[in-house]
Amino acid sequence: MKEKKNGILITYLTLFLTNITGILLIPIIISFVGNSQFGLYSLIGALVSYLTIMDFGLGNTVIRYVAKYREEKNKTAEENFIAISLLLYSVIIVLVAILSMIFYMNIDNVFNNFNDSQLVQAKQMFFILALNIMVTMPNHTFNGILFAYEKFVFPKLISLIRVVIRFVVIIICLNIGFGIIAIVIIDTILNILIMVTNIYYVFRYLKVKIKINNFDKMYIFQIFSFSFFVFINVVIDQLYWKIDQTILGIMVNTSAVALYAISMTIVAGYISLSTSISSIFYSKLTRLVVNEASNEELNNFMITIGRLQLIVLGFFLSGFIIFGKSFVYLWLGVEYELVYYVVLMIIVPFTIPLVQNVVGNLVQIKNKHSIMAIINLCVSLVNIVLSIVLVKKVGVLGSAIGTMISIIVGNIIITNYFYSKKMMINIKSFFSSLFTNLIPAILICLIISNLVIELSFGSTTTSWFYFFISSFIFILFYFTLIYIIGLNDNERSLIKRFLLRKL
Repeated sequence: MKEKKNGILITYLTLFLTNITGILLIPIIISFVGNSQFGLYSLIGALVSYLTIMDFGLGNTVIRYVAKYREEKNKTAEENFIAISLLLYSVIIVLVAILSMIFYMNIDNVFNNFNDSQLVQAKQMFFILALNIMVTMPNHTFNGILFAYEKFVFPKLISLIRVVIRFVVIIICLNIGFGIIAIVIIDTILNILIMVTNIYYVFRYLKVKIKINNFDKMYIFQIFSFSFFVFINVVIDQLYWKIDQTILGIMVNTSAVALYAISMTIVAGYISLSTSISSIFYSKLTRLVVNEASNEELNNFMITIGRLQLIVLGFFLSGFIIFGKSFVYLWLGVEYELVYYVVLMIIVPFTIPLVQNVVGNLVQIKNKHSIMAIINLCVSLVNIVLSIVLVKKVGVLGSAIGTMISIIVGNIIITNYFYSKKMMINIKSFFSSLFTNLIPAILICLIISNLVIELSFGSTTTSWFYFFISSFIFILFYFTLIYIIGLNDNERSLIKRFLLRKL
């Protein structure tokens, strides 16, 4: 339990630093290389990220099966699974290399609206990032092992150190005179170093062994029958969060990509606030399923995690509603006002599936995610069509509207129907337990904070000083009201015991 608590604390410290350094870096990078170059960097990064789907969901599959075999104390099966997963990654790397070569040779044809200089830089960045993915892909196995062994502190601490080093090195390189390519090289080197560190820790401290004890074709089929639909969900994620940048790059220009990429940076930070919690409890949920926990136990566990996620997400969402526009003005300037609206159109509806992602994990662990994956894939394809049509009419906002509609239809309506009818989860009880106290507390905070800040300061866009003072007032209101109204007696008791133990 201590490992989980420390893992969560380090995770949120890492997220805080990641978001802060990201916020600081974006205007700095744009000031050095220009908006168009930043857009090009974001576009190529989005393109190369499609190659990560070739992981075929093996990363999550490793967590699921290694945690399962550990619970069953089946060391032979664990060794066998890890060895086969690494063998599969060798095959995947070859496939990624072939696909990368094909796309590299066709960059000129895909982006025929680019000038010669942009095409050269696009090819350079694509080559380095594709190499980065190929070299570091086996790290998904070792990361999975760490999470399956519930060693959360080490990988999270490594991520924290990476964030700090990356920020410092990028600033130095930009000031020396290196361009946008330097950022790509820095990321590649850091990712390789992290992989080497993880491998060392897994072998040196966890004493994990790799040995093919039984290379049975049925065993491979079993792995892929689970991982294939995890892979479909990864494809869906790419279609949701990356395809819009590609559409904008092809249909509009790199400046539009830059604006949308900045919006997605904020959205990604919002999503990670939730997924970082659920990922830590993935192995615990796996153990509950393996040990055949009752529906009541599973439901209570999911409600506990969901309430924690809602508290965190509610803080960010209500804060962004009040201060988001002022923040964008102070951060990037009035010309980036659309960022505020793009972000809101996505994070408001996506809050519901985010507080439910622990339910999605349960579906995955029970290996019943195939139908849901296919449904979401179809909805994502609709998202692409909507985005293409709407981008022609309203530009950047069209992409956001297409994604918003997809989230409402796919991630809220259809998904909850699936949970209720096919997984037999009491969705009404789940939301009732989540929202009974917390939603009123968040809404009251939103109204009172906004009123007090408006009466006291008026606009917070005049300076960072007024922005931070207003933010501090909001923070006091939020956590006070959450504690008094939002939490139940048991949660308040846990907080008191935690604080007293720390004191």
